Amino acid sequence: MHEPRREGVEEAAKTSVHSPRPPIPSAIEEPNANATPNKKQDDGTMDVGDTPPLLVGMTTLADKSLYHGHLNADKLPHGHGCMYFHAGGHYAGQYVAGKRDGVGVYSFPDGSRYEGEFKRDQRDGHGVYMVPVGEKYRGRWQDNAQHGLGEWTEWNGAVVRGEFKKNDFVGPVESSMQSCMDSVNLASRTQQRAVVAERAARVVERLAYAQDNMSIDGVYIKDEATFESYSQDTTVRQRAYTIAWQREFERIETTTQDGKTEEATLGERQKQLHATIQVRRQELARYSMFWDIVADKERELADAKRVLASIETQVRLEEAVDQRTRSCVVSAPLLPGDGPSNT
Repeated sequence: MHEPRREGVEEAAKTSVHSPRPPIPSAIEEPNANATPNKKQDDGTMDVGDTPPLLVGMTTLADKSLYHGHLNADKLPHGHGCMYFHAGGHYAGQYVAGKRDGVGVYSFPDGSRYEGEFKRDQRDGHGVYMVPVGEKYRGRWQDNAQHGLGEWTEWNGAVVRGEFKKNDFVGPVESSMQSCMDSVNLASRTQQRAVVAERAARVVERLAYAQDNMSIDGVYIKDEATFESYSQDTTVRQRAYTIAWQREFERIETTTQDGKTEEATLGERQKQLHATIQVRRQELARYSMFWDIVADKERELADAKRVLASIETQVRLEEAVDQRTRSCVVSAPLLPGDGPSNT
């Protein structure tokens, strides 16, 4: 255990600390191996350069996710766009050949957000992950996990800084905290680029909505009435997705709470049974002591009865001997000279 530092907030130096809320896996789309990626600029925008001009439209993917934004010649997301996933959540940012690649903002169904770099649909590079309750991670990512130097902020303001591996806090940096702070600052700058890319994707999304007479394997937007109808349907679907997810979340929370209540009830019942067993043991101990006393008294009574019976037998024998002696004296004849003398 290392001595924690204090820089306005506490830096815990514990090891093997698991991040409380790691991001859930994101949806994955099939890439186009023949597509030519555009050049990503540092400000969150993309330079199309000499590549063929991008299409703008709306399309529905095989998993029923909805995409609005730039498309390449193969009708794959490519450039800036917004994806609304069928399972919940959405992404706004840069795409390359059908995959999230560059910088962008991913909003999860539970309200948490990741703002940072992506590589081939994975959170990879530097970025910031935020949870609605106030927890936040800033730092390095790899393969959708907090991996590298970074900073985790708890809901109560406590901060841990150091090295993370696959969403676990390993420990502080041995050499110095400067390299860790450099990674945190780079994550903050990348977050700003991701927000810029998100805004650019929203602009393209509105352009796709406003595109007249456009149909790319998806919704055909003919006029304002069609657009309004589609917008209302999209809102209804989003609400339905949100309500369904919220109900499932509440069901899980209720089940968990019921389990905790049952566990607490069983614990209290166990305590009561333990107390009852202790009382019964004490009663049995007293009964055992009483039985020992009774057994001793019964043995003493049996000995007394045997002594009394022996005495009674002895008395009867003596009485019989005495009786026989008396009988012999009365019945014996008088011999001459034994009678009374005549004077």
